Amino acid sequence: GDTVEQTFSSIAYWEREVDAHPDVLTHVRTLQDLRAAKQVGRLGLIYGFQGTRMLGGDLDRLRLFSSFGVRIVQLTYNRRELIGDGCLEPGNAGLSQLGYEAVERLNALRIVIDLSHCGQRTTAEAIEHSKAPVAISSASVRLHSSRVKRQFRRRVRPPFAYRKHSGLRATQPTTSPRPPSGATRKPSPR
Repeated sequence: GDTVEQTFSSIAYWEREVDAHPDVLTHVRTLQDLRAAKQVGRLGLIYGFQGTRMLGGDLDRLRLFSSFGVRIVQLTYNRRELIGDGCLEPGNAGLSQLGYEAVERLNALRIVIDLSHCGQRTTAEAIEHSKAPVAISSASVRLHSSRVKRQFRRRVRPPFAYRKHSGLRATQPTTSPRPPSGATRKPSPR
C-alpha cells in the first residue's frame, strides 16, 4: 500500500492467512526459516515492498517494518518517489539524499535492496553506495550505461546473474561472486 495503514492492513491479511493455514504457509525471515519451509513442504512467505511510499520520508519506519518481517524493499516502483527515480521517470535524477540514507539504513537492518523498477541512475547510485549485494528480482532490465553494467556485474550476486543485452536470468546459486562462465557472452534471442 501507499500508506502505513494500507501496508499494515496487507501484512495483517497475510498474518491471518498463515495462522489459518499453518500446514501450507509459513513465515520466512531467516535462511533457516527458508530451509525449514522447504523441508516440510510449506510455502514460505517473505514480506517485501514495491516502492517506498509507505515510509512517507520517515526512515525510522524501516526498523518497524523489519520487526514485522519485511526482508526486501524495492527503492522505487516505476515513478519518482522520495527515495529516487523509477524506470519510467523521464528525469532519471537518481537517488535523493533521503535515498542515500535509506540505502545505509537498509544495509544496517540487513534488508535486501531490490532495484527492480528503478531508473538507471538510481540503480547505478544504489549499487555504488550499498555495502551489501543488491538484487533485481523481477525484471529484464536494459542497462545502457557501461558504468552501470560494470557496477552491476561487480555487485549483484547469485542466484541472479547479469546477461548481456537482456538483463537478468535466474541461475543456480554458486559460490562464485561472478556470473557463471559464458553468462555475458550469450547473445539474447531477438
